[in-house]
Order: sequence, then C-alpha cells, then structure tokens
Amino acid sequence: MVTQVFFSQDEEKFLEKFSSVIGNRLNGSVAIKLHMGEPGNNYFLKPAFVKKIVDILKNKGVEPFLFDSPVVYDSPRNSVNGYLTVVAKHGFTEDKIGCPVVVSDDYKEQKILVDDKEITFQVCKGLVEADGVLVLSHVKGHMCSGFGASIKNLGMGALTKETKGMIHAGGEPVYISGCTLCGLCSKNCPTDNIRYDKDKTFFKKILKQDDSKRPFFDKNWCCGCSNCAAVCPQKSIRPKMALFNDLLSAGALAALKNFKKSFFVNVAKDVTKLCDCMADPGPMLSSDVGYLMSEGIACVDKAAYDLVVKQMKKDVFKEANHISPLGHLTSFSKLSRSSLDYKIIRI
Repeated sequence: MVTQVFFSQDEEKFLEKFSSVIGNRLNGSVAIKLHMGEPGNNYFLKPAFVKKIVDILKNKGVEPFLFDSPVVYDSPRNSVNGYLTVVAKHGFTEDKIGCPVVVSDDYKEQKILVDDKEITFQVCKGLVEADGVLVLSHVKGHMCSGFGASIKNLGMGALTKETKGMIHAGGEPVYISGCTLCGLCSKNCPTDNIRYDKDKTFFKKILKQDDSKRPFFDKNWCCGCSNCAAVCPQKSIRPKMALFNDLLSAGALAALKNFKKSFFVNVAKDVTKLCDCMADPGPMLSSDVGYLMSEGIACVDKAAYDLVVKQMKKDVFKEANHISPLGHLTSFSKLSRSSLDYKIIRI
C-alpha cells in the first residue's frame, strides 16, 4: 500500500486537515520533537506555529510537551540548562506555548545492525516514555546529509550527546590505499577539508614509504559526512565506523523502534543551505513550498525533497552541500525495509 502524504501550501488549510486526522493517530502524553533554534539562526520553526499545533492537540484531549536533547558541539545548547535558557529566549516557554518544555539527555539503549556491525544508540527516554511522538521538522539543507527533515530530526535530535558524537566521529574518513589523485573527494567535501601533498621526499623520510599520492583530511575541519568515502571510485577511503548516512538512518530507526506511536510533519519554508544547528544557516536554497504530513517518515521526507527540487527545477541541496539527500533516504528505506513510494494528497 502506497503511503499517503498530505500537502498544502496554505497553513490554515493544512492545520484544519491536521486537526481532522491527528485525533485518530495520537493520544495520551505526546512529545513534540522539534529543534528550538541555535542562537544566531532565525529560521527554526517559530513558537506561533508550534502553539497552533499544541492547541489542536490539546483540543483533541492530548497532553503535549515540547522535547529536544542537548547538542554535542560548542553551543549554549550543549547542556540542559543552557538549552532551556536558549529556548526561553526564542519564545518556547510553557506560558507562551501552552505546554511543558523538556530538554533531557536521559536515555534507553537500542542496538541496530549497520554494515553487519551491531551499534548501540542511546534514545532519549523522554520520547520513549511518551504515549506518542509528533516529529515536527523544518526542511532545510545539511552539510552531512544533503538536507534535513524528519529522519534528521530523529537520527540526531532523538539521541543523546554521546550518540550524536559517535555518529559524526563514526563517519570520519580513514585512508586505505590506491589513491589516483582524481580529486573527487576534495571536490565533494562540504568543508573543504581535503588536501594532497606531493612532497615524496618528505613522506619517504617520515613514513618510510612513498605514501604521498593520497588525500589528507586536515586542511580545515571534518564534519564526518563520509562523502569522500562515498564518492571515491577506487574505494581508497572508508569511514571509521560506517557511512554517516547509514549511522544517521540507523539512529532514526533506533528511535522509532522505541516509540509507541508516531506522526510526522515537515514544514518546507525558509529552506536554508545549512541546518538549524548552525548559527549562520547560509543562503536560502528555495522559495517556500508548504506543509506536509504523513504516517511514513521516509515518505514525508522524500515528498518534501521532491517538491523542493521540482519547484527549483534542480537539486539545490546537492548543489549547495555536494551531498545528495537520496543517500540517507535510501539508507533508511533499506534499514527499515520500508518503501519510498508515496501519494501526494493535496489539501
């Protein structure tokens, strides 16, 4: 059966449809999993829209609360208290939104098989213990996965700081052998981190071998996207643990395996080059597309991606970040044994 994805360009019509369908899908205590904004970035989903979602849920007898987890990088959001200070400044407080706001790093472990390796993911307990989870995501670009929406929202945001760090570190490159200096890894590195040093005399002296014809991953900084490994025609590079897209998708699947119920809303507006996690989100990649919702996480993401590409008549995500979003979409589909086939229901 093909998964339905409801879509509208009009917020009011979308919310009316959301109200009509959500009561049959979520009940009891429901965590609204969303990113509540990095300081300096103004394109996260705004409190006014989130409050409308909250009000609809409360009118259906649902007990919602907003939820996110601390980040691993240097940011005011890398601690519970620091993040709560940020969200209050951004307008996400109980008196303004109408429901509690929770930031937590408590977890339950979930093992997922990735490339025949059993990897443990720490899934946030606040999401696990809720009666259901509404994944509310801003569609935007991302330097590691091409773009970010519902899968990215869970594959990072539903996990602890430790697991977030593991995913990025696990995707970092390791050089094996056989480089032909084709330059594809450097060309496709989103952070311009790859250099080539041809001083054979130096490397023979230091390494006792001619290992100069190879990439070095130290020109700038590595985000662990694994794109260099993915594009290398010689398979001269491998990730430390697994491809970033596979780890991200496995993280999202680990989270979903622990949710009692789930539903997904994507907002494809203010589509920036970089994630809401970045203080500087970069330029806009697309004009506003609209609102999407579905019971299928991969399908609602694929539909959002397809609508943006159709509207802009090119893959703006790959063009901007050198990484195709299809990587993590197909990875999730494979890991979860789910289809990316969907049918758009226009509202």
